[in-house]
Amino acid sequence: MRDHCGDDQEGEPTMTAEGQGGEDTSSAPLPEGRSASSRSGSSSRGSAQKTATVNADLDTIMSTIADFDNYPDWVPAIRKTSIVSTDDAGRPARVDFVLIAGIVEDEYQLDYSWSEDGTEVRWSLSEPSILQTRQDGSYSLEPGERPGTTDVTYSIDVELTVEMLGRFRERAEKRIINAALEDLAARVEKR
Repeated sequence: MRDHCGDDQEGEPTMTAEGQGGEDTSSAPLPEGRSASSRSGSSSRGSAQKTATVNADLDTIMSTIADFDNYPDWVPAIRKTSIVSTDDAGRPARVDFVLIAGIVEDEYQLDYSWSEDGTEVRWSLSEPSILQTRQDGSYSLEPGERPGTTDVTYSIDVELTVEMLGRFRERAEKRIINAALEDLAARVEKR
């Protein structure tokens, strides 16, 4: 699914589905390579990917992604971050996170690798946490069709320490991936 972030009448970023009348395509067939277990039954693993067009240039978006110290200001579930180490270019290489989302709490550490051309960042869970045994993800950026826009693809693959029923997993995946793009769009469009 491809979404476009724009501004609604109150100046907040909005995301609308591209396609037939802007309908919600969240119940569309599974993307190639996605496990059916993440849609039905119970499983401890889930993955999702989504692309959105953001009204900001690539450099602004990537610098916002790399600004972990300020994540608690714009990512509601992230309460605290701490950069543990940086790479040779001074970019965060290992980051600690404290996540609190309702009754869900977790502390975890992610290892980051940044592309030389500044168009992609990938991460993976350093070691299992209370809730996660694995997390792999990425932001991939490319210039959008319109000047001053960037197509941002967010991908995540998570394996939890507990199983979740398919319908709860679907809701959680949708919230996580939408928030990752909507919160990022809102942050960079304020800059």
